[in-house]
Order: sequence, then structure tokens, then C-alpha cells
Amino acid sequence: MIKPADNIMNKNTLRTIFSKNEKQISDNASKIADALKKLYTESERAVPEYGDFRAVITNFKNSDKNLGVKDITLSIHPSVLGKERPKERELRISINSLNKGTSYSTVLEFGEKADILKLLQNEKTSQDIQKFIEKASDKFSDLD
Repeated sequence: MIKPADNIMNKNTLRTIFSKNEKQISDNASKIADALKKLYTESERAVPEYGDFRAVITNFKNSDKNLGVKDITLSIHPSVLGKERPKERELRISINSLNKGTSYSTVLEFGEKADILKLLQNEKTSQDIQKFIEKASDKFSDLD
């Protein structure tokens, strides 16, 4: 039988757990936003409109302990099609798992420099990246 005092303690415990989870998610959202801002600033300066360039890279550690993700890297690269599409750039993400050393990388978007810069400033991009991280975490847990 649950006593009223036990029930209150359980509710308080749950509030604490939810509060910690919300903080971890909020920390990750903040890290994603900071990474996008950093990538924007660096790309504005280092990515030319045309031709080859050295990739612009930023990374951060996952804060959400509920996810099996360790490190997240966002980067902008020249198109893999190079000379065929000298104005095209690729926004990529790479996610490393927490336990197995497994990683997952993909191109999130491709387009001209202006298109990529616009995407980096869009608030929805941060949300999409968070969802992508969560899906990657699910994939990593399927491997266990």
C-alpha cells in the first residue's frame, strides 16, 4: 500500500528527474544553436562562393544522458561532385555513439553558399538536428 507521504516523495522524485532531463535537452539545444552560430560565422569568412576550400568544422559533446550519443560534428564541405558543381556546398553531420565507437554521418543539406548560410540561421534547423540526433541514438541502441 502506498502511503500519501510516499506518493508525494515519488512525485517529487519524478519532478527532479523530469527537471534534469529538461535541463539536459535544453543544454543540447543551446549547444546546437551555438554550433550553428559558430559554423555560420566561420563559413561566412572561410567558404568561397566558387571552387574548392578547406572544410569548416565545429563539434560539441552531447548533454542528454538519455541518448547513446557522445560527440556531434557539424561541417560544411565542397561538393563531392567538385568540378561538375563548383558552387555547391554540403552541410554534414557526424554522430559518435557513446558505447560502441560506432559513428553515423550524412549530408543534411546541399546548395550554394547563400543557401547553406540561410539554413544555418533558421531556427528549425536546430530542431531538425536535435531530432536527427535522437534518431541516431535509437539506431545505436538497436545495435546493442
